[in-house]
Amino acid sequence: MNRFQAGAKIKTILSGTLLAQIIPFIVLPLLSRLYLPEEFGYFSLYFVWALTIGNCFAYRYEMSIVIAKTEKRALELSQLCVFNILASCIVLLLIMFLLHFISRLYVPISVDAILSMSIIVSGASIAIANVYMSFKNRCGQYSAMSFVMISQQMLVSIFKVFFGTLCAIAAGLYLGHTAGLVLVGLYCLYSLKHVTKNGIITKLKYIVLAKRYKKFPIFNLPLTILTSFSNGFLITVLFWFEMVVAAGLVGLSRTLINAPVGILTRSIGKVFFELAAKELHEHHSTVEEFVNKTMFMIIRLALLPALFLAFYAENFLIILLGDRWVGVGPYAALLVPVAFMLLLTAWPERIFEVSNKQEVILKYQVFFDSLTVVLLIFISYSIREPLITTAVYSAMAIIYNIGYLYLVYRVGQFRTISFFNILKTTAYLTIMHFLVLLFIGMIFENIMLSIGLSFGYVIVTSLINIKVLKQKSKLSRGGL
Repeated sequence: MNRFQAGAKIKTILSGTLLAQIIPFIVLPLLSRLYLPEEFGYFSLYFVWALTIGNCFAYRYEMSIVIAKTEKRALELSQLCVFNILASCIVLLLIMFLLHFISRLYVPISVDAILSMSIIVSGASIAIANVYMSFKNRCGQYSAMSFVMISQQMLVSIFKVFFGTLCAIAAGLYLGHTAGLVLVGLYCLYSLKHVTKNGIITKLKYIVLAKRYKKFPIFNLPLTILTSFSNGFLITVLFWFEMVVAAGLVGLSRTLINAPVGILTRSIGKVFFELAAKELHEHHSTVEEFVNKTMFMIIRLALLPALFLAFYAENFLIILLGDRWVGVGPYAALLVPVAFMLLLTAWPERIFEVSNKQEVILKYQVFFDSLTVVLLIFISYSIREPLITTAVYSAMAIIYNIGYLYLVYRVGQFRTISFFNILKTTAYLTIMHFLVLLFIGMIFENIMLSIGLSFGYVIVTSLINIKVLKQKSKLSRGGL
């Protein structure tokens, strides 16, 4: 697969998945008026742990489906993943009900129990969808992958509005999200029925496969747990110190900012995973060229809009979400740099699996997460100011992502000079755009005029960058 085929596949999957990011933005103004910030805080906690469990239920064996050498092996690995998911879900549900029965004998099920059950069931649904997406990724069926992502966003949005309006349930956010995920999970499970066309794998075959691909649960599973824990620890620590409203503000800010980031990086990441799995060792320069071109394209097209959003986050979000969300802007502004760094680091993460170097990123993650956790707990306990806690988290996340990107280039055996060029370009453009936006804001006292002129600067600069990138692409094609 050359870079033009890779670009075509990215466009194919993006054309569908862009629809998925529109749905939450359409529904969010309504949800922010149906639910209080405290309720969004509980939803944020639910979402963090549902995503963590969902990415762990298959013990990360679903990642082996893409790199399986034969279709038969991919079908067998899909079965192994489904068995792991169902077994893990049943065990966790039994443990939850047992603990609830012991602690609350003859007492009606509490909201906490409902929250716990929602997390487990949602996690299983997410895991089933991950297996389905991995199999479709292997087959290059990007339209099917896009359909699942769009369906997830649409159904969870519909159910969250339904529970919030007709049922007037405070827990409607996570109950609605669970209902939507379950429906999509059932569809994916039904669609995976063909994986048994060669028969159900035996116990012996299960053990053989589990041992052969043991690096995924040994290295990738702990890494996934650490990554999810790290991403969600800010929400968790705010809950620990009873800053529930702040958790809601952070959670909603991340939802708004990370939705387009997540969809874009997943789309690029799936194409990159296929490209790297097939050509990293045979056509190394093709993979390296794809990585460098994508990095610089993201920097030129996404950095300025990110800075613009950080500058005027409070103004936009109050209009979008309503007056009860006053104070959400500073949290969003602090989280925007983290989201931008994720645009650079989230999609090439599969380089560690393809290069069989999972232990490298695992060691780095353990060290950095331990440092971040200790620091956040200390700051939250000693200062008890959620904005400072969020600022510290943002700073640590930026430093972590810079180191992560360096490891991507080292493990992928790409030229590190390209990595340093990325850092220099990002720093230079950040300073330049920041000064321009700051100058506009200082010169014009009218906030609407400042926003309008800044937006005009964003549009003109983006159009120039797009034209430059198109010219470079034509020159590159002409040189072939």
